[in-house]
Amino acid sequence: MRGYQAGCGSIVLMDEPYPYAYRLLSEDVKEEITLEEFKDSFKGTGAITLLHLTPAYRPPNTPNYIKYFFVEIEVLKGHPYKKGEYKGQPNYFEYYYGIVTTEYNEKVGWRIKSVDYSPEVYLCHPLHGWDYEHMYFLHIVYNNWYEMDLTFDDEEMDNNYLQVYASNKDNEYKFDFIRLTNGEDVLLHEYIKKDEQWKEVSILKPRDEKYYKISIQKYNESD
Repeated sequence: MRGYQAGCGSIVLMDEPYPYAYRLLSEDVKEEITLEEFKDSFKGTGAITLLHLTPAYRPPNTPNYIKYFFVEIEVLKGHPYKKGEYKGQPNYFEYYYGIVTTEYNEKVGWRIKSVDYSPEVYLCHPLHGWDYEHMYFLHIVYNNWYEMDLTFDDEEMDNNYLQVYASNKDNEYKFDFIRLTNGEDVLLHEYIKKDEQWKEVSILKPRDEKYYKISIQKYNESD
């Protein structure tokens, strides 16, 4: 927070956690950013709160040493401070969600390979988009677009993790969503029941998956 103001208060541990966080980066990431550059990237940040962390969809042919996680964070920010011009600016909050890619190294274990995230939209939600609400999304995409003729049988909510159960004449299905802080429901997983077990699949077409599902595909610019 040096050079920034956020009302009164103190920041616990100052910048002590950053060297420990830096150790969690993979070696190829460390080659691209030094510890000082890493610390500088957090300028103006007073605190970061982890809101959600859960395994994300792994596309087919993903190597065993790669895993993906969905993450949502709350960031407490300050305003740049100009000497002799204190205006008592309050702090403000920012919210982000996205995918953390982790990579296994035999010597050091799991390390963070990349973090891809998007800022949460508040002014467009909830009155300007059908895809913000899970039941609208399910009906429009799977029934109207894909003509799957799904019946939605049940849903369960556990700490903002939402599971919707559906069926048609061919199969039973399960769709997992996360409800973000801004109220948006984002799709994480799709399942079909096979031999009484839920098998994760991708029902969405590639273009729809990239746009509507929170997976690494959303952030893959080559697709």
